[in-house]
Amino acid sequence: MSVSVAVCTYNGEEHLEGQIDSIIEQTHMPDQIIFCDDGSTDETLDILNNYRSEYPHIIELYKNSSNLGITKNFSKAISKCNGDYIFLSDQDDVWKEDKIKKHIKCHEESNAGVVFNNALVVNHRLEPITDHWSTSEYQSGIAQNPRHCFSELLKYNFMKGCEMSFSDRVKEYIVPIPDNVPHDYYIAISGSVVSYVSSIEEPLHLYRRHSANESDWETNKLKKNIASALEKRELSRVKKDVIKWGEFLNQISTIPSDEMLLDKQIVCQHLNDRYQFEKNRYEIYNPEQSLLSRHKYIIDNIYGGGYKRFSVKKPSLYLIKDFLRATLSSFQSSY
Repeated sequence: MSVSVAVCTYNGEEHLEGQIDSIIEQTHMPDQIIFCDDGSTDETLDILNNYRSEYPHIIELYKNSSNLGITKNFSKAISKCNGDYIFLSDQDDVWKEDKIKKHIKCHEESNAGVVFNNALVVNHRLEPITDHWSTSEYQSGIAQNPRHCFSELLKYNFMKGCEMSFSDRVKEYIVPIPDNVPHDYYIAISGSVVSYVSSIEEPLHLYRRHSANESDWETNKLKKNIASALEKRELSRVKKDVIKWGEFLNQISTIPSDEMLLDKQIVCQHLNDRYQFEKNRYEIYNPEQSLLSRHKYIIDNIYGGGYKRFSVKKPSLYLIKDFLRATLSSFQSSY
């Protein structure tokens, strides 16, 4: 089976060589490595050109004439991949030497179109902090059940792009990736409705958490939700969620029913429910709405079951956050 790796780079000189070496030195060497650089101004392009000179038969380098952003850049990189299986990689990760081999084995044994692995979270010196699944709500085995997998993805994305690989068949349904969605979430949602998904519990790469965000792993969830409810930027965040779920619904609805693993009508209904839930949340956060109207939208989401269906762990935190935003009208003038 041929393997392509899609890598997006932007000013990644500090850790790029270690990442490339870990990909090239795999026990199952990739047949193609696509690099799409998004306008680096450091030594990234010099590093990439040196590797391309050394490995001209597998490395392809594309330089964007203007900055595309992460979603468009990954969409471009994936479109250039022609392998039977496509892997995504961040520019500062380090792969364990048998990552590709174990992914392919999992694809073949489980007949999965999408496979993702656990990762060892490390600091900038590659010192272990924890593993990714221990810091998320994901539980091993959830992905293997198609209906359960899709239901969980309606709550949150438990597949990071750097952890996943997918088949060329799945690629047909994801390129081009819509501009307003996270590329990995879009691949996860689309892949889960057209193919089986499987996970590998073993950490197969080092996921680097830089000093600026290492403390995020210890953030108190309640304090974080209360604080974010009062932030000026929260309205724009909720608006982005409305756009994102609208895109998911629009794109999935174009897939023919006989090409989907799950019932299309049910899938689209669930996506529409999430979309309507986020539309209501936007009105809850909209300063132009009256206090009474805001509370009405909260009640609509309660009776629609959205807080329970679309919360990762504690629906009450989701509800408290929205209630605070709807009620604390004295803060409206700052939004």
